[in-house]
Amino acid sequence: MKIALIALKAALMAVIGYFLFSNVDVSAAGRWIWSSTGLMALTTVVGLCFIQAAIGATRLQVAIRIFDEKCRFSDGFVIWMIGAYLGQAVVSFVGGDLGRVWRLVRIGVPTRKSAGVILFDRIGGFIALIVMSTLSLPALLSLIDDPAMYWGTVGFIAVCLSGIGVFFLAGAIIHILPTHWRKHRLVDIMIELISVGRHAWVSPRLAVSALGLSALLHGTNILAVFVVARLYGLDISLLWCVAIVPPIMLLSMMPVSFSGWGVREGVLIAVFGYLGYAAETSLAVSLTFGLGVLIASLPGAVLFVMERKSA
Repeated sequence: MKIALIALKAALMAVIGYFLFSNVDVSAAGRWIWSSTGLMALTTVVGLCFIQAAIGATRLQVAIRIFDEKCRFSDGFVIWMIGAYLGQAVVSFVGGDLGRVWRLVRIGVPTRKSAGVILFDRIGGFIALIVMSTLSLPALLSLIDDPAMYWGTVGFIAVCLSGIGVFFLAGAIIHILPTHWRKHRLVDIMIELISVGRHAWVSPRLAVSALGLSALLHGTNILAVFVVARLYGLDISLLWCVAIVPPIMLLSMMPVSFSGWGVREGVLIAVFGYLGYAAETSLAVSLTFGLGVLIASLPGAVLFVMERKSA
């Protein structure tokens, strides 16, 4: 099953890659990336990724407090970096999250609770991104003149919003389920994870703080795209980046490619195209962002190896 899923993702990426290479002057995008300006842009993205790691570590500290556990900032930073590396190496954020669970267990948090913390942390990030995407949807839709893309975007956001409702309602459902269901260990674990949203009602102040940190974290992505685009000569405003980057990032998280590669590039080229920007420069912006994220994750590889050796 896993091999089939990887093969399917590879096939989808091949199709996306064929589209990009057939319709975009990739060499022109490459010249931007390998120029002195490109190096400056890449350095900026890497720097913002480390700021993002610090925000992510702080958010994890908040999330773990909701579960009545504690985590030092240094541990949170290491956990974020290991997760970032594994998210790239295992070509999925799921792999990164499993690595984060592993590291939490290593600092003494029970396995089931560690899984709940990371799931809560991940979903909280999703919720913030969905809310930001929804608020910016009118501006994004004003650019789209293709009916299929228009309604596809609306439908995707609607499904995401429904997911938020399920996340919070699942916590209430747990109380009406027959108690004998939880006698089975596997079922009990599944119910525990599915209903992780109930913890938000236990500590609403901390939950709101986690959402605020998630919004700030996504803000670093917006800033990264804005700075890179401006360095590459695009006259896009920060306000437009606030409007279009969250939906682009949300769409790139769909599990149809490796770590968002290909999907992010295709969507960014399409959206930037509606704003009148050349596909080659738009591709350079997206590739620079992706390469910066990849480079910033490499210290996580060192930390992961060190952790495994000390295990």
